[in-house]
Amino acid sequence: MSEPSIFGTLELPPDTSIAFTSPGDVSNWHDYFLRQRAMISKIITVVESVTIAGGTDLAVKDEGILLTAKASSLNFVGAGVTATAVGPAVTVDIPGASGGGGFLKGQEFTASGTFNVPTGVTSVWISMVGGGGGGSSGISAGNGGSGGGGGESIENHPVLVTSGGTVTVTIGAAGIGAGAGLGANTAGGNGGDSSFGSVTIARGGKGGAAPTATPLPGVGGAGGGVGGDAPATVRAGAVGIAEAVTYFGGSSGGGGGIGAASGNVGGGSGGYYGTAGGVTAGGNPGGGSGASTPWGNGAAGGAGNAIGVNAASTSYGTGGGGSGGHVTTTMGGGNGAKGYCLVMWVG
Repeated sequence: MSEPSIFGTLELPPDTSIAFTSPGDVSNWHDYFLRQRAMISKIITVVESVTIAGGTDLAVKDEGILLTAKASSLNFVGAGVTATAVGPAVTVDIPGASGGGGFLKGQEFTASGTFNVPTGVTSVWISMVGGGGGGSSGISAGNGGSGGGGGESIENHPVLVTSGGTVTVTIGAAGIGAGAGLGANTAGGNGGDSSFGSVTIARGGKGGAAPTATPLPGVGGAGGGVGGDAPATVRAGAVGIAEAVTYFGGSSGGGGGIGAASGNVGGGSGGYYGTAGGVTAGGNPGGGSGASTPWGNGAAGGAGNAIGVNAASTSYGTGGGGSGGHVTTTMGGGNGAKGYCLVMWVG
């Protein structure tokens, strides 16, 4: 079933032709559904000019309902709209910026840089996430490493800017997983903070905690932000809470397995589910999985005697997987994913 048109339709006689002229300005950005907290890509081409040639009658309908009888003209209301008669053809031009309007545009940042504010733009919308935490590793056959926490996320947050000015954009670094062969239980590294200017900041997720010598497996890394889930015991990760209308705490990573148990699942986020923890192998426990964000699922935990998995590079802000347990050495936790920033404006 197709979506109804919000613009209405024109029915043209057989001897009538219609042509659309695009300005050639195609903007590509990611659009966030606030409720589902999921990301999709859209490409939008805006039509600025409509040409109707030939024919004598036009039937104008609004979603299938006839608004008038046969018509030979169209009436566009708005500043800057012009019509030019050329023989039997009439060209109607509708400037995109007339009446203070414009087109929604966007710029992505996957690395730190500078946003150059376009002339005439005084406010933007920011969607951003901090870097994800790295997974921890365990040396005992009785405990597994834990997954890293997810970065705090900001979605469609309005920010005032200065026309023609510049804003520094910082992308939070990925948390590094605990190294292999260290001979000791080791925590994962924390993810870095992402920021747009000096005020709008998305905190990075925490690295998975090191297993203790009890032995107990590692506790999952806490999610970024004041609303990030912060487990105090070994368990599956959980979703962070909403801190404000446009701010969301990060999810926590999953705790490691104990004894011959598999690792715990990392926390999900909105429409994204936690990834499975590592399974037991050779009597050694699996590692916990990394936390998810609205940009993707966290990394899987390593199986017993295996390293933790790195987060996918485009699953921004997600946590790395914890390593599986090993009796003589650490197997290495997985790296988290770096942060991300999207700037949108009308221009």
